[in-house]
Amino acid sequence: MTKASANRPRFVGGSGGSRLTGEKARDRRGTLRRLADYLQPYHARLLLVAALVVVATALGLAGPALLGRAIDAYVLHDDIDGLALMAAALQDAVSVGVIAAFVVYIMNFFRPMRGIAMVYNQLQSALAGAERIFAVLDETPSVVDAPDAVPLRDIRGAVSFDSVSFAYQPGELVLSDISLDVQPGQTIALVGPTGAGKTTIISLLSRFYDVSAGCICIDGADIRDLTQDSIRAQLGIVLQDTFLFSGTVMENIRYGRLDATDDEVIEAARLANADGFIHLLPRDYQTQVSEKGHNFSQGQRQLLAIARAILADPRILILDEATSSVHTRTEIHIQEALLRLLEGRTAFVIAHRLSTIRNADQVLVINDQRIIERGTHDQLLGMGGFYAQLYHSQHQRIEEMAEV
Repeated sequence: MTKASANRPRFVGGSGGSRLTGEKARDRRGTLRRLADYLQPYHARLLLVAALVVVATALGLAGPALLGRAIDAYVLHDDIDGLALMAAALQDAVSVGVIAAFVVYIMNFFRPMRGIAMVYNQLQSALAGAERIFAVLDETPSVVDAPDAVPLRDIRGAVSFDSVSFAYQPGELVLSDISLDVQPGQTIALVGPTGAGKTTIISLLSRFYDVSAGCICIDGADIRDLTQDSIRAQLGIVLQDTFLFSGTVMENIRYGRLDATDDEVIEAARLANADGFIHLLPRDYQTQVSEKGHNFSQGQRQLLAIARAILADPRILILDEATSSVHTRTEIHIQEALLRLLEGRTAFVIAHRLSTIRNADQVLVINDQRIIERGTHDQLLGMGGFYAQLYHSQHQRIEEMAEV
C-alpha cells in the first residue's frame, strides 16, 4: 500500500450508514459533508466513470460488479487497471460503430423534442396574433345604417351642410356651426392651417363619422337616412398619397370600375394625361406595377389615380392635396387632367398650394373650428384677410426660393 493510500481515510459502509474507522460519526450530515470534501479532488475521474456507466448501462453491457470495481479502483485508489477493465469489457462487447449509432439515436430522439418546443413557440405567437385579429373582427362599427336606410341613386350633386358641429371626443369640438350650400357642378376649395378641420369635413361627407349636431344632405336627403355603400359609390377620391396594387397598369386603372372594358380604361388614361407615359413603359398597359407603385414617380401615380377616378365617373369628387408632392411641370399635366375630371361634377378640393384653386367657384377659409371667410379667390384677396395673408406669404417664399 502506498503512503498516500495509507494516509487516506477508509470508509466502511452499508445500508445502515457510514462511519470513520476508530471514530464513531456523530450524525449522518457530518459524515456526508466529509465524504463530499474527500471526493472533491476526484471530480474529473467521477465524470469520466459516470459517462462510461451511462453507456454501459444503457447498452446492457456491464453489470453492477464490474462498475463497482472500476469506481473503487480508478476513483479511490488511482488504479488505472479498474478503468481499463471496464473499457476492455466495452471494447469486447461493442464496436465504435455501435457507439456512434447509439449517439445518433440519442440525437434523433431529442430532435423531435426540439421541434415540438419550436412549434409550441410558434403556436403561442399565432394565438397572440389571433387575439388581435378577432378583436378587430369583433369591433362594433361607430357608424351603422338606419334600419329604414335607402340607397342613393342618380344624384345631381347638390350638397348642403346645415349648422354642422362635430367632436371626436365629447366636449372637444373640431367643427362648430359649419353651414354651406353647394350647387351641382360647383367646385368648393377648403383652405386653412393644418388641423383646422378640412379633412374632417370630407370625412363627414363620406360618412366615416356621424355629425354631433346639424345635418348633411345630398340632393336634399339626409345622409343618415341613406346607405353608406350607396353614398360612397357616388364619391371619387384622389388623395395626396396614391395607393397602387401589385398587378398591371390596366388592372390598377380598372380598379375604379371593375366591369370596365379595355377601351374604356385606355380612354380614361388619355383624359387623365397618363396615356403618354404609359406608352413609354416596356409593355404599355400590361407593365407590372410593384407593391405600392414604387417603380413609378409620384406624379405618375397621381395621374393613374385620376384615370381611376375618371373611369369610376362619380358625381361628387374629393381632391385632397392632389398636387402637393409634385414639381411644377408635372403639376401642369395634373391640373389639365383635373379640369377634365371636374367637368360637370361637384368637387371639394383641399389645397395648400393656393395657386391651384384660383378657378374655384367658392373658397372656404377654415380656422378655429369654423368658417372665417368665404368667397372667390379674387374676392378674398380684395378683403385682405386671413386668405390674403396666406396667399402672399406663399408667393414670398416661392420668390425667395427662386432667388436662391
